[in-house]
Amino acid sequence: LSRKQDAPNLAPVVIGNLVAFAVCLPMALPVEGATGADITWLIYLGAVQIGLAYILITAGIRHVPVLEASLLLMIEPTFNPVWAWMLHAELPSNWALLGGLLVLGATLAKSWTDAPARAP
Repeated sequence: LSRKQDAPNLAPVVIGNLVAFAVCLPMALPVEGATGADITWLIYLGAVQIGLAYILITAGIRHVPVLEASLLLMIEPTFNPVWAWMLHAELPSNWALLGGLLVLGATLAKSWTDAPARAP
């Protein structure tokens, strides 16, 4: 592979986030009562928490099989209510639980049907 092919392609990630920002910004405005600390936290969360995560996933996704990568990316958001429950004692709604079960069930079914047949 050439050096260019080895480098993670972050352009689609950046463009996708810029589009999401542009679409959501009108709904977030006007911002009232935001302090300097609030803005600092927002910049930190956007640049480090989200930015670093995208850089790492973009770089690492090339090193795992396609099915494994897609399963990990599909399962990760379904665990958000679990983390909220574990860390903040926030109880997920019945719809959140149902949606999570639906995604996990579909992911499991897809991985099971796509798995190569194993010889006994």
